[in-house]
Amino acid sequence: MSAESTALQPVMSMPDAEQDARTAIHRGDEREALAILVRAFGPAVFRCCRTMIGATADAEDLMQITFLHLQRSLGSVAAQPSIKAWLLVIARHRCLDKIRADRRRPRGDADEFL
Repeated sequence: MSAESTALQPVMSMPDAEQDARTAIHRGDEREALAILVRAFGPAVFRCCRTMIGATADAEDLMQITFLHLQRSLGSVAAQPSIKAWLLVIARHRCLDKIRADRRRPRGDADEFL
């Protein structure tokens, strides 16, 4: 197998990542659980945020906010049927919060930029 084709393969499957994270949580190793979940689901969370928001920097910020929410909720998340689905719902809600906040923010006059 070539190095190129190996690079495209996931490190572990999603069910394995979720199970490994649950095991780490039950062991009390939250740092390892977070590392597993960020590696496994970070790209999907980023894509969700990027699709909804458009701006890469904002999508990165929202991805970080989503994983901070995960860190605070690790104990209860372990009981979820799908951690990935939970993460994507949280990411979506954070994106909607940002969209709403941006709509409420008054827009400046065009003269401000001249």
